[in-house]
Amino acid sequence: NGVYTFSGLANFEAGIAQTITYTNAPSLNPADASANFSLPSLTLYAQDKFPIIDDVTLNVGLRYDSWTADSAPRANANFKTRYGFTNAQELDVSLLQPRLSVNWVVDDTMVVYGGLGLFAGGSPNVWISNIYSNDGVSSLTSSTASMTPADKALALDSANTAGFGYNIPSQLLNPTYFKGGDGSVQAISPDLKAAANWKFNIGTQKSITDELVVSADAIFSKEQDPYIMQDMRMVKSGTAPDGRPIYKNCVVNVANVSGPCVVRGGSTNWDLLLTNSDESAKSMILSTSADWKIMEGLRLKAGYAYQDVE
Repeated sequence: NGVYTFSGLANFEAGIAQTITYTNAPSLNPADASANFSLPSLTLYAQDKFPIIDDVTLNVGLRYDSWTADSAPRANANFKTRYGFTNAQELDVSLLQPRLSVNWVVDDTMVVYGGLGLFAGGSPNVWISNIYSNDGVSSLTSSTASMTPADKALALDSANTAGFGYNIPSQLLNPTYFKGGDGSVQAISPDLKAAANWKFNIGTQKSITDELVVSADAIFSKEQDPYIMQDMRMVKSGTAPDGRPIYKNCVVNVANVSGPCVVRGGSTNWDLLLTNSDESAKSMILSTSADWKIMEGLRLKAGYAYQDVE
């Protein structure tokens, strides 16, 4: 793709651009820079119900999920030099999820229930697709900002390019400027685990009268191995007065690996890693409700919920 920038309407009408940026595959065929992959998944589940004593039922289940990819992203040698592992790492995670629930029918008017289980799934596939479309080597980029004054003047003037604004000036395809191989990279950790949530709930429902039913529930949850995006360029450089860490942009210099670290990019040429966080969120939700049939055709429902999330 290409981006033309003009400084004012007059320059736009005159066909004099301020900057031009162009990105494409080295072959100039955009299809060669596209990502092509599939993400097969496998799910197995078993469940059974066991009557323990009169009016008490135990449900036990076990679920297995596997998420994989059919291929690895293109390898970026510079990424491996900087961080010590390859970005050509395909998705391959799995998880066993045990689940248990109990249901107790106390009498004709009251039931008590509860459960405990591990649950996974629901993560956006874009987190995985980005490792194929952002490998740092599939696309090359050129810009008039890096050209010599003579080449820049030729490229920015519409008189030198037929179909200016639709076609790319030849200067941007010059190998001197049309280069890359060290662009932004998104990778997944070689030790990536499937993120999941432990959930425990307990509740009860009671018919006070034929017209009034009340209920109360409590749900507790805690994350297990939650996903996080880590900016690989950032290293700890100090501690703020309030105790928070201070980071700076500093990576291995691929041209001099034994020398001091260097700044990489800024808002561009980032290196992101999908990995698991060492910290886990947890929550507690308490709720109660009432359903009162006042008369035929008229009901009153009320509820209250309290949440504590951290």
